[in-house]
Amino acid sequence: VELAQRFLARLHPLTSFVDVVASQPTLRHETVQMALLDGSDMLYVARSDGDQPILISSAVGKRLPDNCTAVGKASLALVPPEDRGLPDPLPALTERSIDDPGELEAAIAETVARGYAVDDEEASPGVTCLAVARRTPRSEIYAISATLLKSRLTPQLRDAIVRDLLATADTLFPPALGSADSHRQARRSRSG
Repeated sequence: VELAQRFLARLHPLTSFVDVVASQPTLRHETVQMALLDGSDMLYVARSDGDQPILISSAVGKRLPDNCTAVGKASLALVPPEDRGLPDPLPALTERSIDDPGELEAAIAETVARGYAVDDEEASPGVTCLAVARRTPRSEIYAISATLLKSRLTPQLRDAIVRDLLATADTLFPPALGSADSHRQARRSRSG
């Protein structure tokens, strides 16, 4: 099954997104989205609704500012600072949105250090998102996020969601054969 999922993901990540999310033990219960970095916006391209109902501000086909979302901050973490092309002023969606360039750079640095991005009520009040991003061989940057009510997020649930997000991203966007990342993954799988 995993081999088949990896093959389909190589064709295009959208074709296997829902199936890969459904295969994750924790993530399958959450609202999970995939977005593409497009300029200073995130374009939402796929969504899988779990069994935890939640009303969110994004939808497939909708754009949100990258500075106000976890998918945006995760994506920006893969772009060199001089190439980010952030708008001036930065837009805000809620009173918690990061609209200060210095604060955004600090949030991106935290994302890099932590390995995932967080949206803490920055796009919708009462809602939090966790996200990871990957660059494709065509240099597109996609991010995958889990969206949930902030009141539900415990450290244990956060860790399980992040683990599933990373596994989903690695399945949908496997490192290119021969890359340093694929060699590291192979060493980890042989030693683990």
